[in-house]
Amino acid sequence: MKNIVLTRRISVRCWNVIGVVAKATKRPELMPVLLRARERNQTHADDVAEHLFFEQRSRRVVAERLLRIAVNHGLLAQNERWFTLTNEGFRALGDEQVFVPERGSWTIWASNDPLLAYPILRVERWIEPTALEDVQRGKNKDRDAREFRDLPRTVRNAERRVATPPCGDGGRLRVDEVAPKAEEVEPGDDLRVVWNVGETSMRLEGSLRGMPANTVLDAPRLTREDAWQRLLA
Repeated sequence: MKNIVLTRRISVRCWNVIGVVAKATKRPELMPVLLRARERNQTHADDVAEHLFFEQRSRRVVAERLLRIAVNHGLLAQNERWFTLTNEGFRALGDEQVFVPERGSWTIWASNDPLLAYPILRVERWIEPTALEDVQRGKNKDRDAREFRDLPRTVRNAERRVATPPCGDGGRLRVDEVAPKAEEVEPGDDLRVVWNVGETSMRLEGSLRGMPANTVLDAPRLTREDAWQRLLA
């Protein structure tokens, strides 16, 4: 009863997909602008140029550029010449990190295992094949034809959620948008969850396409006695 260790394999699927992924990054040049907007409740280009760059006229263009970048990242909302903090802007000030959206091609690994609080395991850039490679693939359709299918709701339900994928590089990200059709590919996975029942954490171990995984996850709330009775049943 002191050590009931449970292990099970995690089923993983993988897709190449077009979409927008935002990764958390440091943007120190934007923080003073956000702070100024919070101090005054709202700000504008002249105000930023005068109080942050100490020169209203010559630095106005720089101020306008920073305000536009903040709007594009969803940190500020604009109403004519005035700019106010959004909820994302308040969060960025607290975390000192900004989620920068990138549109492109991505490889996404995901699992619908109920032990995982966040279904996306890893996201990385995918380099699409060239036209020549597509033509060469077409010569052997039975073996190499690319198939695009509906992306499962497992991934679509994770849109707009901020999380740290357990098999990623340790950084937080947010999947903002994914195309409804995706190319499913071999995940190359060997992942398992190991849990010493009664402990508050468990470990995700193994690899994804040769990349090692060793991450601590929150464990279910289950005592050793309850687990033992369920195993007996």
